[in-house]
Amino acid sequence: MDKVYQVFVSSTFADLQDERKQVSDTLAKAGFIPAGMELFPATDQQQLEFIKRVIGLHPVWLTPA
Repeated sequence: MDKVYQVFVSSTFADLQDERKQVSDTLAKAGFIPAGMELFPATDQQQLEFIKRVIGLHPVWLTPA
């Protein structure tokens, strides 16, 4: 069974929305599962702790330079 990697796309959202979509589309076409905060449901956990837990599960991150 082949592994499929989920890639967390990290950046500001509003000003890079088009770029995030392009990166996510490219990742999906390459066989990766793109993830970002906009894809997560609201949670009753402390938001920062939730973010840390989810990001910690991702072996790959993309962050703008």
